[in-house]
Amino acid sequence: MQVDFGLVRGADGRVEPRLVELQAFASLYGLQRELANQYRESWGLPRELRTLIGGLDDAGYDALVGRAIVGAHDPDEVVLMEMDPDRQKTRPDSVVTERRLGVRAVDIRSIVQQGRRLF
Repeated sequence: MQVDFGLVRGADGRVEPRLVELQAFASLYGLQRELANQYRESWGLPRELRTLIGGLDDAGYDALVGRAIVGAHDPDEVVLMEMDPDRQKTRPDSVVTERRLGVRAVDIRSIVQQGRRLF
């Protein structure tokens, strides 16, 4: 689960956290890494400039995120369900996640239930 909070000023003027979004699938992890790599390339930053913690490289990061999102399952059995995924502002996240992990974004309205199974 991924929980996003924002900071807002309450009625009493104090800053307080507020829940913005709760996700079961955090595809943003793919895009953030891709964006960091693109910044490095576009601005000619040195390859030694680390953007990942714990000494991870891209392959190690993909493996770690893959274990969290896909686990021991076949990526063909894991999906990111959205309403109109091709129209979401998060579409770049979905594209990177599919390219890196093999997990597709599908429209929730295209899901068909047959007994206890979803297709």
